[in-house]
Amino acid sequence: MNSFFEFSILYSYQNSPCQAEHLIRGFVDKNKDRPPKVNVSTVENSELIHNPLGLTFDLVFISMGESEINRVNELSNRFSETSPRTPIIFLLPHKSYVSTLNNLSHQTATLDDINDDFLADKIYNHSQQHTYLSSTPPSLTIDALTGLGNRRGVFEHLNHAIEHSQLYHSELVLLYINCDNFNVINESLGYRSGDLFLSSFAGLLRSTVAESDYLARVTADEFMIVINSNTDALDIATLISQKILQASRNGVFLSTGEFLEIPCSIGVTLYTPEREHLSAENLMREARIALNSVKNRGGNAFKIFHSDLGRIAARRINLLNKIRNAFQRREFYLNYQPIMDASTDRVRGFEALLRWQLPDGERIPPNEFIPILEETGMIHVLGSWVITQACEDLSRMIQLRVIDNRHWMSVNVSPIQLLDHSFTTRLQQSLSQTQINPSQLHIELTESSLMENSEFTLATLADIKQIGCHLSLDDFGVGYSSMNYLRILPIDTLKIDQSFIRNYEGDQSDKAIIRTMVSLAHNLSKKVVAEGVETKKVANFLKQRRCDYLQGYLYAKPMSFPELVEFTQAKNHAPKAARL
Repeated sequence: MNSFFEFSILYSYQNSPCQAEHLIRGFVDKNKDRPPKVNVSTVENSELIHNPLGLTFDLVFISMGESEINRVNELSNRFSETSPRTPIIFLLPHKSYVSTLNNLSHQTATLDDINDDFLADKIYNHSQQHTYLSSTPPSLTIDALTGLGNRRGVFEHLNHAIEHSQLYHSELVLLYINCDNFNVINESLGYRSGDLFLSSFAGLLRSTVAESDYLARVTADEFMIVINSNTDALDIATLISQKILQASRNGVFLSTGEFLEIPCSIGVTLYTPEREHLSAENLMREARIALNSVKNRGGNAFKIFHSDLGRIAARRINLLNKIRNAFQRREFYLNYQPIMDASTDRVRGFEALLRWQLPDGERIPPNEFIPILEETGMIHVLGSWVITQACEDLSRMIQLRVIDNRHWMSVNVSPIQLLDHSFTTRLQQSLSQTQINPSQLHIELTESSLMENSEFTLATLADIKQIGCHLSLDDFGVGYSSMNYLRILPIDTLKIDQSFIRNYEGDQSDKAIIRTMVSLAHNLSKKVVAEGVETKKVANFLKQRRCDYLQGYLYAKPMSFPELVEFTQAKNHAPKAARL
């Protein structure tokens, strides 16, 4: 066996790496002087399950949680097609699950099976089949789907590029590119169209860079580009990023004739003479941090790494560790902001707002923790709790005779929740449990979640309407709205984004936009809510324009449920409740 041979293992986990990974890494560390050299990479199941395309590893462990067991057969069959020669072992939480899996084409194991003998058999018996005499054979550094390099290839190339830059005092640019909402293609058009898109997107990337630049596909929908530069790496990074973004916005044609417009997000980092201490791992981590920063702000842009992003990433990791048990510790709670009837100045509705307070009293802003909930999948459980709790509080106010059945509760729903097949089932359970009339629950959606316009999302919206709930379009005016979208989507209410309302007094164009949006909504038989109302002058203007409902600090800040009851009683002149 040649000592230069490398053996790669991929370990995929559900929420966080567990004992199985520690056992695997411990075995590899104990045998680090024994050939072959073994590398262990990790990835979350959510990434692997949503995009299970070709795998380029010598051995794959997929740790399946109890909630994922029903997908084992499906994944096994899919990997048999996309990665027929890759040994895959599904790690199950208990041996009892083995009997529930019929005609499985891959091996299963449990944590009890992961010992030194088991791992030695899988690694060393398998590696005896290889007799490579160089570092890594070309076939292991090429992505079979796109013909680009793969993760192993870009890692090797980046190491060589760093050595070259140190020798000749040149610079490097590393771009980390992710196709925004790629999963929509797989869900609406199928995995075959997804593969065709990735091949076309790879061609699009080739057209934006020089032949000497290195391109790789590193995960299902993520790509990397390494660019050598004698000088001006920053200018080159900016130019290439802008070219890629523009090309992706123009869309691609598949070989089937379908046209797809899928924007992308780009994280960038630079290797310069002053940063010679950085390794390939450092650069890839920085580019990933920059990419995550772009994704957290909605995507479809590029960001160049700087030290502040590293601190932000460290905070996100800290919050990620704290958020896992926050729900069980009852750290999440709801505040409510009243929505006023513009014609009477009485309370007509409420918006439920999720809040998170740590045990030490620190309040984490929603724009920090909501993306983490979405990334971890916790948004599904917590989102269902929000709907149920908000409906329960609305029901309590009705029972207390503070309000009647004409009042409604508005709840924000993430686009991730809409892609959950059980969302409407959970929604019906919440309504049934709280005895709330479906028309009293308004589901608030952002423009970005609707503009994806996937068949599945549209079907989910139709199901919500069939149940009887109302749909509200939040932040109207700042996204990608078009007359056609407003015509085909089953929206009942438009919420004018508060940026227009707050700039009203100093910007004549915002006044014109507000007039147009209110008129447009009414012509389409939709109600209008204005957010961010803070002065009487703005409220009077909106009332003159026949805006239906007003919401903002002029009337009330978000408040606890007892405060909400008291506020509503005073505003609506309702009889005082005996007790909450």
